[in-house]
Amino acid sequence: MTVLVKPKALGDIAVRDFKMLIDGKWVDAAEGQTLERVAPGHGVTVSRYPAAKQVDAERAIAAARKAFDDGPWPRMTASERSLVLLKAADVIAARADELAYLDCIESGKPISQAKAELGGAADIWRYAAALARDLHGESYNALGEGTLGVVLREAIGVVSIITPWNFPS
Repeated sequence: MTVLVKPKALGDIAVRDFKMLIDGKWVDAAEGQTLERVAPGHGVTVSRYPAAKQVDAERAIAAARKAFDDGPWPRMTASERSLVLLKAADVIAARADELAYLDCIESGKPISQAKAELGGAADIWRYAAALARDLHGESYNALGEGTLGVVLREAIGVVSIITPWNFPS
């Protein structure tokens, strides 16, 4: 018979309560329900998350639309956007050890895997920052006498995605 024993080190970890960031505010799910994440290797609750429903997704989508239409991001220059994305990469890199440890406790994955994933996460933000400065287009001058075709790429709106995860593990 196997008995799970709570390691002494885990006794010092407080349960982390998370909220959703909607319209610049940290909020609970509209219905107030939460999901608990239990460390698979230790059987200890390590975090709680809002159990978001359709109404929460709709609030988030409406807030994103408002931010897209009225917020600063669409009016920033490419270099300003790039700097914001680089800052996100720097924050991830600076907190990589802490974030990797929390990921291990919460998911049960090896620390080496968590650290590698965080390195990749910071790299993706840096890649996006480089792309923000490298916007280029296409043009076509074989469309007829005195005619030039130009391809213009610009954001057209808000996208809502659902990222799947294995809960419970």
